[in-house]
Amino acid sequence: MNAETKERILQLYAIGHPLSKICQDSSMPCYGTILRHLKDDDVFRGAFEEARVLRGIHFEEKALEAAENASGKDDTAAERLRFDAYKWAAATSDQQRYGNRTTIEGNASKPLVFTVVTGVPRNEYFEQPVLDATGMRLAPPEAILEAPGDDVDVDTEPTEGSTPEASPDTAEVNNV
Repeated sequence: MNAETKERILQLYAIGHPLSKICQDSSMPCYGTILRHLKDDDVFRGAFEEARVLRGIHFEEKALEAAENASGKDDTAAERLRFDAYKWAAATSDQQRYGNRTTIEGNASKPLVFTVVTGVPRNEYFEQPVLDATGMRLAPPEAILEAPGDDVDVDTEPTEGSTPEASPDTAEVNNV
């Protein structure tokens, strides 16, 4: 595929022509050839992404035109359908600008907590290793507390000035 053909494909795509329609032109390559070039040619893929952003702007303008041209007569349903189609095309062409957004936020007073329910009961007979995001095995919490070389000393004996009723439930933690 030569540079002129690639440029023409990008121009047609940016003004809203679907790739399947572009490929119907006898002077254009087939759909598979375009997809192969998108996969193999980094420069063409980057230019295609720019054309996709321009396509989103094109469909945004088409949606605004459809909204302005709605007359409120019998063609209202058809205009609404056309508007929704342009809006959808803009959102899929440039999701960052026109797509739906979902924001999940947390803060120090209300941190996010994710619970994954697998349906598999966990007990002492069925313990799987816990892995972090990189696949490294994490130690169980009790191993972390008992790890040698920790900088934390847990006292369960009464200390001077403390009440004799000190128990493991009221253990003092002293940084060493």
